[in-house]
Amino acid sequence: MKKEEIIDTIKQFACSLAEKELVDKYGKLPEQLMTKGGTYRSKYQDEFDKLYDRYEYRLIRLSGKNADELFVCE
Repeated sequence: MKKEEIIDTIKQFACSLAEKELVDKYGKLPEQLMTKGGTYRSKYQDEFDKLYDRYEYRLIRLSGKNADELFVCE
């Protein structure tokens, strides 16, 4: 995989995992956690951000890379 593909995949998985955790915690559909514009309601946004960061970090570690290797432009 190319570096960009790895980054995109990690971000997609981190987003899905964070959303799944919120859905499970609050027992709501993803659409119920969001505004009509598709962003998370303020009540959930900070929590989503923390979960996303946690999952992104874990997935980067599982990739065998570190954040600098993946996200620093060459």
